[in-house]
Amino acid sequence: MTKSDIGNLIEQVESGNLSLRADAATFVVLEKACEERIFKIAQIKSAIRAVADQEVWGIGEQAAVLTSAQTLVRRFREKAADGPNNAYDTLEGHRVAAEELLTLFRTIRKSYEVSDAEFAAKFKELASAQGLDIGE
Repeated sequence: MTKSDIGNLIEQVESGNLSLRADAATFVVLEKACEERIFKIAQIKSAIRAVADQEVWGIGEQAAVLTSAQTLVRRFREKAADGPNNAYDTLEGHRVAAEELLTLFRTIRKSYEVSDAEFAAKFKELASAQGLDIGE
């Protein structure tokens, strides 16, 4: 498996070859947005899984003669989570991207904290006020 572009950016930040100029409040906003996106994606994936796992749909799919109802239920399940190009797997890709972005922002922010005590103190103050998990 090859590294994502974001994974490469994280390595560049860790090695000191890439930086981003921003204040502590910006990092709070960025990290909070990533965390909220990850949480929301998990909620949606849970709902999608419930759709895919629903036993009875109530459209006649249990009657052998109603093959179109059986086909419709199968297609809904496949589009939800059990088939190719399904919503569940697509959202997992979005979750992974949000996790990578969160890691990137945290890595950059931590490099600032190492070299700038004032930045570190301000970030921790703002993050605490927002209830942000700062990944420590």
